[in-house]
Amino acid sequence: MKELYELDLSRTTLKELPSSVGNLIGIKYLRMENCKNLVCLPDSFYKLKALKTFDLEGCSRVEIFPEVMDTMKELYELDLSRTALKELPSSVGNLIGLKYLRMENCKNLVCLPDSFYKLKSLKSLYLEGCSRLEIFPEVMDTMEGLYKLDLSGTALKELPSSIDNLIGLQYLSLKDCNNLVCLPDSFYKLKSLLIFNLEGCLRLEIFREVMDIVERLKLLDLNGTALKELPSSIDNLIGLKYLEMKNCKNLVCLPDSFYKLKSLEGFYLKGCSRLEIFPEVMDTMERLTVLGLSGTALKELPSSIGNLIGLKYLRMKNCKNLVCLPDSFYKLKSLKTLDLEGCSRLEIFLEVMDTMEELYELDLSRMALKGLPSSIGNLIGLKGLRLKNCKSLICIPDSFYKLKSLKTFHLCGCSRLEIFPEVMDTMEELYKLDLSGTAFKELPSSIGNLIGLEYLRMKNCKSLVCLPDSFYNLKSLEIFDLEGCSRLEIFPEVMDTIEELYELDLSGTALKELPSSIDNLIGLQYLRMKNCNNLVCLPDSFYKLKSLKTFDLEGCSRLEIFPEVMDTMEELYKLDLSGTPLKELPSSFDNLIGLKKLRLKNCKKLVCLPDSFLLELSATNSKVQQKACRARIETCGRNKEEK
Repeated sequence: MKELYELDLSRTTLKELPSSVGNLIGIKYLRMENCKNLVCLPDSFYKLKALKTFDLEGCSRVEIFPEVMDTMKELYELDLSRTALKELPSSVGNLIGLKYLRMENCKNLVCLPDSFYKLKSLKSLYLEGCSRLEIFPEVMDTMEGLYKLDLSGTALKELPSSIDNLIGLQYLSLKDCNNLVCLPDSFYKLKSLLIFNLEGCLRLEIFREVMDIVERLKLLDLNGTALKELPSSIDNLIGLKYLEMKNCKNLVCLPDSFYKLKSLEGFYLKGCSRLEIFPEVMDTMERLTVLGLSGTALKELPSSIGNLIGLKYLRMKNCKNLVCLPDSFYKLKSLKTLDLEGCSRLEIFLEVMDTMEELYELDLSRMALKGLPSSIGNLIGLKGLRLKNCKSLICIPDSFYKLKSLKTFHLCGCSRLEIFPEVMDTMEELYKLDLSGTAFKELPSSIGNLIGLEYLRMKNCKSLVCLPDSFYNLKSLEIFDLEGCSRLEIFPEVMDTIEELYELDLSGTALKELPSSIDNLIGLQYLRMKNCNNLVCLPDSFYKLKSLKTFDLEGCSRLEIFPEVMDTMEELYKLDLSGTPLKELPSSFDNLIGLKKLRLKNCKKLVCLPDSFLLELSATNSKVQQKACRARIETCGRNKEEK
C-alpha cells in the first residue's frame, strides 16, 4: 500500500500490530494514542522507512520498544509518553533523524541507553515525571542539536560531568528532582544555556563554583532548594537577568559579589526566612528593577541600597524583623511600588528628603506606625496609599493634601485614628477613600475639597457622631457606605442636587429620620437602612427619588408608618420592609408601578394591604409572583380574619 501515508489508530482496542505493517512503505504518520490494550509493537517497525511521526502516548501497557534493526532517517518525532517502558534498546541510536523524543510520565522507566549520544539530530528530550529514572547516561560525544532537556520530577541524584558535551543546550529543567544532591563541576561549560530550572530540588545544598564566564544564561531558578549560600563566583554569570530563590528556607547569606551581576533585572527572595542580612551594594546597578524580599528575616537594609538606581519594585511584605529603613531610601528615584505590608516591628517611616516622582504605590498596612512624616508630601507621584489595620496609627500629617496624584487611600482598621486632617486645597485625583473601622468622631468640613471622590467607605466607624454640612459638595461621589456607624444620629441636609451618588448604605446607624432634602440625591439607585432601630419615619419627599431601584428597611423595628407615594415611581423594583412594625401600607402604594419584589416577612403588626395594590398586582404580575406575595403575607402575625 504505497499510497497510504497517514494511519490513525488512536483509542482503538488493538493488542498488537501485525508484522506485515512493515509493508506500509509509504506511511509517514502513525498515531496510536491511548490504545490501552496495546501490549507490543512488531519487530518490523524499522522497515517503515518513510515514517516521520510515531505517537504512542498513553499506550499504558506497552513495556518493550522493538529493536531498531536499521537506520531510520525520516522519523523525526517519537512520542512514548505515559507508556510502561522500562528502557529503550541501544539500537535507538539508529533513529538518526530523530528530533523530538517525548517520554513524559513513563513511571516504569529506569534507564536510558548508553547510545543516547548518537542521536545527533535530537533537538528536545522530555523526561518529565519519569519518577524511577535515577541515572542519566554519559554523553560520550558532543551533541550540538539538543537544545531542550526536561528532567523534571525524575529520581536523578546527580548529572554526569559529561553533560557539558550538550554544547547546544539552551533549556535544562530539573524541577522537583527531590533526590538531586549535587551538580557537576562542569556546569559552567554549558555556554549556550539560557534557562536553568532547579526549583523544588529539596536536597540540593550546594551550588557549584562558576569557574568561567557564562554570558548567555538569563534565568536561574533555585526556588525551594536547600541552598545555604551562593558562591562568590556567581558574578561570572554576567548575562543573568532573573535569579529566583523564593522559599529557600536554609539560605542565610548572599555573596558580597552580588552587585557585580550588572545584567540582573529581577531578584526574588520571598520566603527566605533565615536571611537576616542583605549585602552592601558596592556599585550602581542600573538594570535591577524588581527586588522581592517578602518574608525574609532582614532587620534593615544597607544605606548602599540607594545604588539600585534602576529599582522599580521593592517588596518586603511580612518582614517581621524589619525595624528601620535606610535614610537613603529617597535616592531610589526609579521606584514605583514599595510594599511593606505586615512589617509589624517597623514603627517609623523615614523622612522623604527629596521629591520622588515615580513612586505610585505604597503599602504600609499592618505596621506599627504611629504617624507619617510631614515630608510624605514629597511623594508627588503617589497614586495608591494603603495603611490598613495600622493599629498604632494616631495621626495623618497635615501635608496629606499635597499628594495631588493620590487616587486611592485605605485607612480601614486603623482603630486608634481619631482625626482626619483638614484638606487645605482641592484634590481632584482622589476617588477612593476607605475609613472603615477607624475612631473618627467627625470629618472636617474641608472634606468637600475632595472634588474627585467617588467612593467613601466608613463602615463600622463606631465613634462617628456627625457628618459635615459640606457633604453635598462631593459632587463626584457615587458610593457612600456608613453601615454600622452606630452612633450616627443625624444625616446632613443635602443643600444641592447630587447626580452621581447611586448607592447609600445607612444600615445599623442610629438615625431617627432622613432629611426632606434627601430627594436632592436625584441619581440614588440603592438605599439601604437595614436594622436602623431608631428610625421612626421617612420623609414625605421619598417619592421624588425617581432613580431609586432598591430600598432596604429590613429590621427597622420602630418604623410604624410608610409615607404616601405622591407620584409614580417607575424604577423602584425591590422594597424590603421585613421585620418592621408597619400596620398597613398607604393606598398610594400602587404608585410603585415598577415594583417586582416586596418583602414583608415577620411584619407582626401588619393587618391589611391596600385594595388598589392587590388589584394592581392581579393586573400586572404573573401567577407565580402572586403566589410568592401571598406566601409572604401569610408570615405576618395578623390578618383581616384574625382582626
